[in-house]
Amino acid sequence: MLLSSSVDFGRYAILQLRNEDLPDLRKLYAQSREFFQCPSKYKETFKFFPIPGGYLTPYPGTYEVFELRRGLPKCPQELQQASRDGNDK
Repeated sequence: MLLSSSVDFGRYAILQLRNEDLPDLRKLYAQSREFFQCPSKYKETFKFFPIPGGYLTPYPGTYEVFELRRGLPKCPQELQQASRDGNDK
């Protein structure tokens, strides 16, 4: 899926994706929306700290950052399929 990446900005990365990746990105976005629309109490069980989880929202309401990592002890059901689909390529 990834065409190239650059990590010149410390903790941030710039990713360049191929045009054919757009359908997968749209699917991932739709599935992440499903997760982020869940109640806060549910989402809080998946935060990065104190235990690894599947998402982090540094500034709720302004933007949301999520991460899909294989082998997480707890990965939200809503994101598991997107993680599998994206990593099968």
